[in-house]
Amino acid sequence: MKRILFFFFTATLLSLTNSQAQCDLFFSGYAEGSSNNKFLEIYNPTDSDVSLDGYAFPSVSNAPDVPGEYEYWNTFPEGAVVAAGDVYVIAHGSADPLILAEADAFHTYLSNGDDGYALVEGTEENYTILDMIGTWDADPGSGWEVAGVANGTKDHSLIRKSDVNSGNSGDWAASAGTNADDSEWIVLDQNDWTGLGSHDFTGSCGDAVMGCMNPNASNYDATATVDDGSCTFANACNLDGLQIAAASY
Repeated sequence: MKRILFFFFTATLLSLTNSQAQCDLFFSGYAEGSSNNKFLEIYNPTDSDVSLDGYAFPSVSNAPDVPGEYEYWNTFPEGAVVAAGDVYVIAHGSADPLILAEADAFHTYLSNGDDGYALVEGTEENYTILDMIGTWDADPGSGWEVAGVANGTKDHSLIRKSDVNSGNSGDWAASAGTNADDSEWIVLDQNDWTGLGSHDFTGSCGDAVMGCMNPNASNYDATATVDDGSCTFANACNLDGLQIAAASY
């Protein structure tokens, strides 16, 4: 009976895992314009509405007191939701009317270009970073470089490229890139709010593909997106023996 129950539990777990989407909320837009023309835009790439009750957008101001840790825990209004395939815009309350028309929430202390913001899921004590613009490590000066553009987070707007389907998990450098090709962002001029209020998404949030994700394994599956623990490895001694035998023959 125990074996039957274990098999049932394992099969159920695999079934649930396979049905999980491979996407989560991420920053799709950002602006640090003239005066108070600032915003953060969050996109929901999934096919289900997402409650923001369990999310936050913590930040640091300039150089943090403790490098790598947030200074301000910023929460969404109670009951806030990002509809499936839609965006959620956090704007400065005194921003341009074009920005305010798209705003879902207001936050006075948005970045001046050198303030790191993260999108996280969890609580103040226990959270997972989903995405980040800038870092919590140190004051970058006027701003962070984006796509090879110096001070790209200062006096610019940013749009996430359409094929990006998830956040950077806190690895800002990887998503900022070093040039227009390897960056996940398109850098616009100051006060250019092209695309605000929607997001062109061409990525995929398909079901998880279970398999071995270790490229050194004999059953490595390049299409797998979730490692199912099935990796197997050839016995090096046996391989040596076969090679020696073949050489002797």
